[in-house]
Amino acid sequence: MVQIKASISIECQNQKRAEIITKSLTPDNKPLPENISIDMSFKGRKVKIVVECICKIETFISTLDDILASICLTESLISLSEK
Repeated sequence: MVQIKASISIECQNQKRAEIITKSLTPDNKPLPENISIDMSFKGRKVKIVVECICKIETFISTLDDILASICLTESLISLSEK
């Protein structure tokens, strides 16, 4: 196992989208295994996600993949609701 940290920054079209993305990911983050931490915040149009893990690299990559897939899904749903 290794200690790994990644920071994801996303600039959204507007503050409301940034807020929706952040809030939509929050329920997925509880409870987390004790060896993983995910901190999320938004300020203005920017979403920042920091993932830290003491785990196998495969677990870390899977966690990042899950987060990015959830963001894509949320963006798709926001776009559909705006039509």
